[in-house]
Amino acid sequence: MKKLMLHLFATIAIISISKNVVGQIDSIRELGFVVEEQPTFPGGDEARIKYFHEHAKPPNSWISDSINGKVFVTFMVKSDGTISNAKILRGLNPVLDSITLNAINVMPKWNPAKQRGVPVDCRFNLPVKFGNPPETKKRFP
Repeated sequence: MKKLMLHLFATIAIISISKNVVGQIDSIRELGFVVEEQPTFPGGDEARIKYFHEHAKPPNSWISDSINGKVFVTFMVKSDGTISNAKILRGLNPVLDSITLNAINVMPKWNPAKQRGVPVDCRFNLPVKFGNPPETKKRFP
């Protein structure tokens, strides 16, 4: 009888723990952290890069060689594809941070993330690069 009670107690404990873990995973999914299909910019990565090249330009008075680095941003892609809650995670300088946020806030609608085929809200982190690409060293044959 004692062995049966111990086995029953262990089974109940495992069931309650697994329900708690599944509940936490469902809560994470609802908040948009874990999704089956990530949100995408319309036209893909190349279109996104082109968009930022056109919309996140530093002022003309800046010398392009002096601007080198990335601004890391985070924002929410809503289930309807709109962008909200854009924030700087790691900035480069106040002017470039502001330019980046402005470009993010006027972006076209994205293709939303999907969970089980249903569009859901999802947080998205993105680096926005400023400056010239590093020169590649030529190798001699």
